[in-house]
Amino acid sequence: STGVSTLHVTHTLHVQGFSEEYFAYAQRLPPAFGVGVALYALHDGAMIGQAEDAAGNWAGEAGTYPSMLLAGSAAAAVNLSDLVPGLDAFRPTGGAALRFVSQQVDTDRWVGMDVDLGATVRPGGGLAVAAVLQHLGVAQRGLGMPLQLVLGAAWQADRLAGNLDSLLVAADFPIAADRSFLVRAGTEY
Repeated sequence: STGVSTLHVTHTLHVQGFSEEYFAYAQRLPPAFGVGVALYALHDGAMIGQAEDAAGNWAGEAGTYPSMLLAGSAAAAVNLSDLVPGLDAFRPTGGAALRFVSQQVDTDRWVGMDVDLGATVRPGGGLAVAAVLQHLGVAQRGLGMPLQLVLGAAWQADRLAGNLDSLLVAADFPIAADRSFLVRAGTEY
């Protein structure tokens, strides 16, 4: 929302021998859009395989094999009050993210793709309410992604004890068929 383009590039070589790569770019586009892309890779080209005997006991090393996780995403957000007259009081925003995931261990490979859709309204008084529908998609062999709805609320108060301080309290509630009730909350001063 500041209008500043952001670029992030990281390469990490861990002492265990595997590497992580991360690239992200975000850009605001007039009049009311924001877009971003990200790519993450975790890889090791020479993991040591473990051999087992007929009873399932360790029987030494069985050569090396590749291991890789690759995740890419593209996202867009829009300030709806700039595009639809009359919505200024709620300052609504909406967004979508498309994600691609690929994982390989030895010769086994898994591929999936999903979409997240979300919206936020800010009715005033420092209150924000949001909803995100996550993982609308499929994985290889027709497996479903872990679909969930996340409802959230946040309240922010500025200038409590001085001109530059701020308090933020937030909570969200992920709802999924394969998970028990969960509340995540946090505060920041």
